[in-house]
Amino acid sequence: MLRNILKGETCAGCRICCIYDDSDVWDAPGFTEKEFSKAKDKTEALFSQRDDGLYYLQMEKDSEGIYTCPCLSDKGCTLGEDKPFRCRLWPLYLINTEHGLGIALSPVCPEVWKRKSEDIFEGIRDQIPFLLETAGEDPSLVEKWNPEYRMIALPDEAGVYHYIPDEEGTEIHLHLRDMSVTELQNLYKEEFVFDFPEDELKKLDLMIDLKNQGKYVTYAFFDRGVYVGYALFDINPTGKKIYLFDYLGVTPSLRGKGYATMILDLIRAHFAGKVSLAGEVEDPFMTDDPEIKRDRERLMNFYITNGWQDTGISMFLFDVDYRILYYPSGEAIEPMELVDYYRRHFIDMVGEEEFEGNMRINSITEI
Repeated sequence: MLRNILKGETCAGCRICCIYDDSDVWDAPGFTEKEFSKAKDKTEALFSQRDDGLYYLQMEKDSEGIYTCPCLSDKGCTLGEDKPFRCRLWPLYLINTEHGLGIALSPVCPEVWKRKSEDIFEGIRDQIPFLLETAGEDPSLVEKWNPEYRMIALPDEAGVYHYIPDEEGTEIHLHLRDMSVTELQNLYKEEFVFDFPEDELKKLDLMIDLKNQGKYVTYAFFDRGVYVGYALFDINPTGKKIYLFDYLGVTPSLRGKGYATMILDLIRAHFAGKVSLAGEVEDPFMTDDPEIKRDRERLMNFYITNGWQDTGISMFLFDVDYRILYYPSGEAIEPMELVDYYRRHFIDMVGEEEFEGNMRINSITEI
């Protein structure tokens, strides 16, 4: 794929793409059903099929902690032209973005990483239609985004691909936009039902109804065009400029990479001087279980570290004890105003009859 950029002897003298350790063995390529059927007769190596439907070569770790592809010989790859698409494309990846399929570069290949994005793009420009066709035939060939990748090229609104300057391709750039109803439905089915326990989940139909009434804000967040997370807000029905922070999440493959903090930073900038935010976490002071208490404190401290304030309000809401947090990005809100806000909010959402008995104040502590 990169013969216009790298010489064959350069790759032959490196072979880093065929050798792994514990930190990157996950990046070993998978074979599609069609690729597997061709390759299995060319090697004595064993394959195993994973949940993604692809077949992977079984590799053993040596005494130095290295995994070597069993198809690698002194003369190169024994599979020849039957090596899988991911090997032929490496160190490039196809990534789903809000604009279409993006082309990204792995940081592992030392030679290609030195090249300018413009040169890499020009080297593969003629093969982009083939890449898109192949990915269209088998979506499992599209990789998950890693923030360490460099985004090389993206399509414009007309579907024409353009390279991304080096500094823009490597620098994290987060932006937000409102989701469509279809995107909210997909998010709910693909992430929500796994991210939150059942007793903390709003019903999807209710979310959509509130959104259509202009009472629910649904933001999706993107890094260089790649979806990374979401934040959902209820809008205060009393007229005060308060948004209730309903849900925050980072897509599973990107957790632990700092995106939650970056999303909160962007939210803070987006709402600065416009609205104040209120939200709740499970109350760490309302459990005697040390493990549960520790997990709740960790989450509460995450928000406080990122500028949120503990209001001192402990509130029982629909079978769960919550601690109410507050972010003062707009006009000041008193604790009892927040209590009244929650009461009005849930009555507006579920009706007074269903709300009755499902909210009470555990305590209000002066902080």
